[in-house]
Amino acid sequence: MHQFLSTNETKDYFERLTLELRKTCPNLKKPVLMVPVGHVMYELNQRIKAGVVPGHKEIKDVFADGIHLNNVGSYVVGCTYFATLYRENPKGLPAEPYKVTDPKLAEAIQDTVWKVVSSHELAGVEKATAVGGKASFKGWELYIWQQDGDTYFCLLPGTNRLKSDAEIAAAAVQGTDAIKHKLDELKAGEMVLPCGRRLADQAPEGPAKEIRKYCQKLGLDVQR
Repeated sequence: MHQFLSTNETKDYFERLTLELRKTCPNLKKPVLMVPVGHVMYELNQRIKAGVVPGHKEIKDVFADGIHLNNVGSYVVGCTYFATLYRENPKGLPAEPYKVTDPKLAEAIQDTVWKVVSSHELAGVEKATAVGGKASFKGWELYIWQQDGDTYFCLLPGTNRLKSDAEIAAAAVQGTDAIKHKLDELKAGEMVLPCGRRLADQAPEGPAKEIRKYCQKLGLDVQR
């Protein structure tokens, strides 16, 4: 048992395993990725030692025994899987189902997870947000609406939640030329979903038609 733990339960073991799988399967359409739970635990341990994780003095505080996680440890794992699979910051992810009731602790875990997942190459998130070839795991939402005779656009990454009015307004640009510059930054093949001022609304026909043609010209997968 000791030999198993010393070889198969370390963060570098899973890095080596992922890299070996990539070598073994070089022709996959998408590379094998790693959910970096071990790396998150390491980073969390460093933060615990620094005294910035509320209610925790050492990493064993997230374990129920020598190997099994308690509720806090399970929440760490849940956030890590969410961030890796959806390529999305877990900030605000509910902690109550895991019986984690301290919002400051939940926030510290979320921040730790995203720092690791968004920067570790083998998690696949860092490449997805590269400048000059922007990509989003869940595509892009393109909000289009008209107000006082002007046409406004807002391009945001797709997520599992509805965007707030404030988010849409903060990222809005005016005119087709402005949004075309935003679309130019996307990687070919990216999915773009035009909609109205809300995700469930229809986009204005004239501007939407022009933008659809432009998306097709760029090789984007425009929906509807």
